[in-house]
Formats: sequence, C-alpha cells, structure tokens
Amino acid sequence: MSEFEPMTDFGRYRLVPEQRLLLAEEVPVPLSGRAFDILVALVKRRREVVSKDELMRRVWGGQVVEENTLAVHLSALRKALSDGKQGIRYISTVPGRGYQFVAPVEAVQASLEPVVPGNLPRAGALLIGRKAALAQVVSAIKAARLVTLTGPGGIGKTRLALAAGEHLAAEYAGGVWWVDLTAVGDPALVVGGVARALGVQLGGAPALPRLAAALKGLRRLLILDNCEHVIAGVAELAVTLREVEGVRLLATSLEPLGVAEEQVERLGPLAVPAAAVETAGEALDAPSVELFVARARAVAQNFVLDEDNVGAVVRMCRALEGVPLALELAGARAALLGANAVARRLDGRLLELSSGRRDVLPKHQTLRALLEWSHSLLSVSERIVLRRLTVFAGGCTLEAAEAVAADAPVAEWRVAEHVASLIAKSLVIAERKAQGARYRLLETTRAFAAEQLETSGEGSMLAERHARYFTALFERAYAAWETTPDAEWERLYAPELDNVRMALDWALRDPGRARIAISLGGAAGFLWLTVGVPTEGRLYLDGAVERIDADTPVADAARLLRRAASLWSNNDLPRCLALAEQSAYLYRQLGDRLSLAPVLVILGDCQVHFGRNAEAKALFDEACETFSAGGHKKSLCALMNRLGMLATFMNNHLDARNHFNRALALAREQKRFRSETIGLMNLAEAEFALGSVDRAVELAKEAILGFRQLDRRDYLAMTSNNLTFYLIVQGNPSDARAVAREALSLARENGGLILWHCLEMWALLGAIEGRHRHAAMLIGFSAAGFASSGEIRDPTNMQIHDHLARLLQAELPAVDIQALAAEGAQWTEDQAADFAFHELVSPHDRLIE
Repeated sequence: MSEFEPMTDFGRYRLVPEQRLLLAEEVPVPLSGRAFDILVALVKRRREVVSKDELMRRVWGGQVVEENTLAVHLSALRKALSDGKQGIRYISTVPGRGYQFVAPVEAVQASLEPVVPGNLPRAGALLIGRKAALAQVVSAIKAARLVTLTGPGGIGKTRLALAAGEHLAAEYAGGVWWVDLTAVGDPALVVGGVARALGVQLGGAPALPRLAAALKGLRRLLILDNCEHVIAGVAELAVTLREVEGVRLLATSLEPLGVAEEQVERLGPLAVPAAAVETAGEALDAPSVELFVARARAVAQNFVLDEDNVGAVVRMCRALEGVPLALELAGARAALLGANAVARRLDGRLLELSSGRRDVLPKHQTLRALLEWSHSLLSVSERIVLRRLTVFAGGCTLEAAEAVAADAPVAEWRVAEHVASLIAKSLVIAERKAQGARYRLLETTRAFAAEQLETSGEGSMLAERHARYFTALFERAYAAWETTPDAEWERLYAPELDNVRMALDWALRDPGRARIAISLGGAAGFLWLTVGVPTEGRLYLDGAVERIDADTPVADAARLLRRAASLWSNNDLPRCLALAEQSAYLYRQLGDRLSLAPVLVILGDCQVHFGRNAEAKALFDEACETFSAGGHKKSLCALMNRLGMLATFMNNHLDARNHFNRALALAREQKRFRSETIGLMNLAEAEFALGSVDRAVELAKEAILGFRQLDRRDYLAMTSNNLTFYLIVQGNPSDARAVAREALSLARENGGLILWHCLEMWALLGAIEGRHRHAAMLIGFSAAGFASSGEIRDPTNMQIHDHLARLLQAELPAVDIQALAAEGAQWTEDQAADFAFHELVSPHDRLIE
C-alpha cells in the first residue's frame, strides 16, 4: 500500500488514522499513542512481516527506549483487539522475524464532499490521552439532550468537544455547529451569536422563539464553547432548545449551566508519570509526557526525549499536574531552550509560560492570561476565599477551610458556599478519598492565587491562623489516639503532614514565631513517626528545640522535647536520652504523670541499649503503673514490646517471647496492624534466640510484608537485616544477600544504629565470600559508632559480631585487622555506605549478570 485509506475495517473494528481513532462498533477504543502507531504500521504493511527494528524506527523515531517497551505496547494492543465472540486473530508473531497483521482488511474510501452541513472546524491537533474521555462524552451526548463539559482552564475541553463533534457528525443530518462564545460579552447576546453561527435570520421576532422554530426538523448538534462568562444566557438558551426535537447541546464551561436534566462531564488532567520513572520508554507511557513531547516536536522536529532530559521532562509534567495547556506551553519552550533549562527556570515562574502562537485565543497565550480570565468571573468574596486557600498544602478539609479562610468580609458559614462555587467553576478540586473529602488547587491556580494573597497583605495573618489551627487539631488528635483504632486515626490525620510541614516552615523562618514553632512541633511531632519519615521530622523538631528559652511555657517545652526524643530513638540514643531526660524533668516539675509515662518508656529503652537493665526495669515499672491505672491498652502494648527487649538483652529469651506474645495479642485485640507487625518482628528475634530458625524466618517475612504495606522503611530495614542473618544460619546465603541489599539501601536513609547493624551484616557477608580486608574496614566503622554512642549490641547482633571476628582472625593477622579497622573508623556514614555498595554489593551483582 503506497497510501493509507482514510478508513480501514477489520473484524468489528474501524481504523481512522487521520483522526487517530480505533472504533469498535462506532465506540472509540482506548489506546496509548504508541500502541496506535504500532497498529497503523502493521495494518499499512499487512501483507508483510514487519521486523522489530522497523517498528521501533517507525514508532519511536530512533529514540533509545527499553528493550521490552515494544512488547509492552504490543501486549496492550492485542488486549484491546481481543474479540472473544468471533475468535479473530489480528496480530501474529513470526519467530525470529517480527510481526504481521493477519486479519482480513477492507479499505473504505471517504467521500470527497461533506455528507452533512455544519461549520465544525478541524481539531488541528492530536487528541492525546483522551480516548476514554471521548468515549464517555460521545456516550453522554447520545443519552442526554444537554451535556456540559467542565474543567479548569487549559484542561482541553475545547479540543475534546471538537473531537466529539467530528465523531458524531455523520449522525446529524442537520449538521454539527460550532459556536465560540468568547467574544460575546453579554448574556443577552448569546442567542444572536448562535443564530449568526447557524446562518439563521432572526428578523424582528423575539430572538429565542425564532431560533427555536428555525431549528425544528433536522437533527443537529450545537457545540457552545467558552460559556462561563455568559452562563445565564446559555442556560436560558439550553432550557428552550431542550424542547426542540432533534437538537442536542454540548457546552464547554468552567462551571455547569445549572439547569434541569443537564449531564455534567468533568474533564481532569492527563496522567503524569511516577516520580521514579527514569527511562524515555517508561515516561512516554504517560499521556502528559506524550503531549509534552508532541508539542515540542511540533516546534522543533529534532526534539528527542532521551536519558539526558527525561528526568527534567518528568519533573515538569508532574509539576504542571498534567494540565494540557501548561504542558504544551512548557513543551514549546523546551523545544527552543532545552528541557533541562526550562525545568531549572520553572519553579516560581509557572505563570510566565507562553506559547508564542498567534493562532490561539489571547487567554491561551499564557497561563497567567488564562487564570486572569477565570479570576475575573469571580465575585469579590469568591476571590477572597480562593486566595486564602493557598495557605494550605496538600489540600484541606472543609472544616479547616472554614476555620482558616473565614474573616471579614467572609463569614465562616459562607466559606463552604464559596468553596462549592469555586469547585463548580473548576478553580478548586474536590477529591473524594478514604479519609473523606479534601479540597485543593492545581499548582498553576495556586501560584496565581498566591500572588493575589501577597498583594492583599493577608499572608502573615493567614499563615499564623493556619499554624494555630493545626496545632489545635493535633492536640485533639493526640488526645484521641489512645481510644482510636490506628487505621482510623491515620485516615483522619496522616493527610495533614504537608500542612504541618508548611506551617513549621513558616514558623521557623522568623525567631519571633518561636512560640508557634514550639507549640506546633510538640503537638504534631509524632506524625512523622506515624507515617514513617523520622529523618525529616528530626530536622523540623531540632529547629524548634533550638528556640526553647526561659520564656517558653514548661508544658510546651516538655512536649516538644518528648517528641524530638522519640524521633531520635532509632538513630542517636545519646541524643534521644538527653532530650528525654529534659522532658521527664519538666513533666515531674508539672506533676503530669500521664504525660511523663511515655517519656519513661523512651528513657527505659535507652537504658536497655546502654546495658543498664536495672534502671530500665524501674522506669518501665513506673510507666506500667500509670498506663494500667488509666486503662491505656495502646501504650501498654508498646510497653510489652519494651519489656520483651529488656528480657532479650538479659538473655531471658523465654520471658522475652512471653512479653512479645502479649504485645501481639494486645495489638490484635485492638486491630492495630502496625503494632502487630512490630510484634511479629520482635517475636522473630525471640524465636531465633531460642533456636527456632525456621520459625524466625517465617515471622520475619510476615513482618516485612506488613512493613511494606505500611511503608515503614525504618522498620523494614531493621527486619530485613535480622532476616539476613536468619537466612545465613538457615543455609541460604544467596537469599540472604538479596535481602541484605535492600536493608542497606533503606538503612542509609536513617543512618545511626540501623546503618551500623546493616554494615556489620555486609561485613559478615563479605568475609563469607572471602573479602576479609573489606569486612575488617566495615567492622571498624560500626565498632566506632557503638563505642562513641555507648550502646551495646543486642544478642543477635552480638552473634553476628562474634562470628565475623572469628572469620577475620582465621584469615588475617591481628595487626592487619587493627589497621584496617582503624581506617574504617575514620569514615563518615556516607563513605562507609558507599564503600559497602561499591566493593561488596555491586561487584557481586555484576558477576551474576
């Protein structure tokens, strides 16, 4: 075939290359852009076998992509073409040669003359990532007389409406008619604008009845674009034309028309790639990246997505949140300046992205112009609420919006009303999640509204109100923790971490806000442990601790010190101990035994690791008395784990197992999955110490699954490190190595005690594999860490250390061991981790490959 037919039929499918459509019985089939290009290439060469290399050249144009990328898209294409009823096979794999389209094909020539009247303009651009949305809109138009396509400015409503009109043109004998209302400045002039577009003479008769009469007879589809600024006139027109047989309306608007029997279809952003995507092939699977690249190539045909710029493109697509207009503007700029250069300049300058095109509406020339258009349509109160919502990060609840955004001239009871209006106008996004409804702004909208907030002079007042709101919220959250199931508690409060970060960033920037930072840090500090990012939490709370002075309320200082101590408990025990001792002293001054009890647990935990077992027992007993008297089962569960650890360090492993089993039973009774998983990790240690290695492996693997589900990377590192040793003892060194590799990657994020344990494990693996000198240097590093901190090794780690010492003594002179260990003792954590990866992990991985 030298030329491709306008339409091609095979089985129940019709391929329309010019419109990039695959139809199944006239319904669009969702396909990625690459899968569609593969199908076109195979159908065009249907009598031949097309090699893999040729398909890669035709579809990816010489880009370097992953080896399995073609197979992934072919698999998706075959799945889309599955036809169980007829059993037709469409694409055949010819081993060693390539692929061939094998189904019977019938070319359908398009008529040279238009089949139906109308004034529908050509879409003029590919409809990328909208196949499912197109199918939904087409289905809606067939089912309802009035469909309104809504969504934020720049989301692609016009383009999708054009595509729907093209798709349905043959079904309307009276034509598909396009009416752009952008230039209509008065709702009263809408009817006249529609009449002009349709060529209807209204004469002296009342305009709306005359237009309705003129449209009777033939089936027509009217597409009314850009309705938001004349919505009252469009709504009146829609109500009248709804009674005219054969007339269907498709409107595009920032908000619905608000009339009876209106079917609203909301258009959202394009899917963005995951942050971890690193290759061009993976990135192009995301429609946002595909659109970005398509626009860049339209400006500069030599633009290529490759390993040098894919990271920048992925970051931009995520920052722009998949908004098509923003992607096209950024893609056009990247074609001229390079993706990396544009990405570096994007932060803080989103609104300045421009197209440089003269063939688009002024409001689509820049993101700023688009948002100014939307903003101009708001009432004064709506503008106030919109700019005040920018103080939130990661969205907010309606309760939070009412508490923070309400102030003269907007009463609290009116905030919800305005938020609902802003949602309808596509300036606020409502997300229904497991934790309930949350409200947020797209980043482009937020950047614009933040400028309005700065101009208003309300910024500092709103930021303080925001910080105080979340301080109060987390004071209530902690009060509810003891009696609230963990899953429910996290559902309610974990989503607020971004807001806590934002509030603390603001409070810590100015020493004059120290009281706010101390109060908020103490109230919300435990959230970082709950969500499993203690390293970040330490940075925030350390900054707040530095601001404690003689004027700080004692209760606020004690609470902050307690939170900071808990965040350092798995990383730097001397620092944890110092913070906890200060907190305990202040709580004893206040006579607050209930707040003191959790600090005693932290102190006892420290004493266990320093080998001061009697002191630890006294602290745990005092805490246990308080918890038992108050019926605090959650806290008792945690204390049972600590008592089990104390018994472990005292080599009383039967008592340890009993304590861990009691902690596990309490966790399961309260349906506390995280505590149950911690209990499994601890019980594995007890079973291993008692010689039940297989049972220890089983429990550790179960705990690892739990920590993965919880995304607790600190506990995952500890448990994986323990499992490594269990597997070595069990006689599975290859399995142990794979587990140890992940443990080291995770431990590096936390540093401190967890990292020392993991590096000792890698020293043992290195010694087992004959790398004794490497092992001696690593043991020197970890031994220096234990010595400087004063911590002692737990029984399992002591076994690892002793076994390693015996291996080294058997292979190296004592003087060499001492010299190598002294060298390792001088390393930083990063140097030690890098050494382990480069000298022990990577060489073995390359050998396997």
